[in-house]
Amino acid sequence: MKEHKVRRYMPASPEAVFAALTEPGALARWWGPEGFTSHDVKVDARVGGVFSLAMRGEDGVDYPMAGCFTEVSAPWSFRWVTEALSLEGKALLRSTARVELGTQDGGTLLSLKVDAEPLVPEAVAMVEGMPVGWNQSLHRLEDYLEASLDRQIVTTAFLQASPEAAYDAWVDPDTIGRWWGPEGFSLTREAMDVRVGGEWRFVMHGPDGTDYPNLDRYRELTRPSRIVLEHAAPPFTMKVYFDSFQGGTILSMRQTFPGPEAAQEARDRYGAAEGAAQTLARLARLLAGGERKS
Repeated sequence: MKEHKVRRYMPASPEAVFAALTEPGALARWWGPEGFTSHDVKVDARVGGVFSLAMRGEDGVDYPMAGCFTEVSAPWSFRWVTEALSLEGKALLRSTARVELGTQDGGTLLSLKVDAEPLVPEAVAMVEGMPVGWNQSLHRLEDYLEASLDRQIVTTAFLQASPEAAYDAWVDPDTIGRWWGPEGFSLTREAMDVRVGGEWRFVMHGPDGTDYPNLDRYRELTRPSRIVLEHAAPPFTMKVYFDSFQGGTILSMRQTFPGPEAAQEARDRYGAAEGAAQTLARLARLLAGGERKS
């Protein structure tokens, strides 16, 4: 049996959060870890009501689950019991999840407790991955509540380092200059005031000699789990999450733009998606001890 507990602030009312957790159309938008989609969602949020869906990985494989609600007190709490199933309908693991919602700072404090038990040997790895899967799902729930899913560039990487070490690589002035930027880029730091409201001003130097001035402001610093930055031009918000996984860290970097068109322009004009992937690859090499000069 494995237990996972988490408390997260959500930028919406308890009614809106409850709806996002219990309405099929909403769940289909955000449920599942990064890279997964959900379909065939059935939810009846009453005692004895069904809760079932199938998650689909990037490889096209489906991961169905089915269960029911055992407690419901809308919009403040509910509890469900579910089983992860094989494609043939065999139960692989059983989990119980309880969600409690409370008002906080104009939004909602979500408290989640999940207990999971593998029913077959091959489900042990699934249970071990449960905490990071839930954490990533809650990142996506927050994005859904902020209506940002359609205007994002999301990049993930596995880092061979603890969340503390990965977080520190983002806020240490000497370390960040060793890995920030796509392949072939270097960085000159002009100012780095690592505090909420502080500025990070720097110039990125491209391999062709072009300089790219940048200005970011720190909006949130929560070691070792999350950093939020506001980028000045082009304007976007960048949330960085550090989730512990198998002795290392899954880092999720989420750039949210004013609208879908701005996100697409960042991809097409600035190569933002590829640049982010290359940047995190450099960080991964550094933390693994395999840094090389670009």
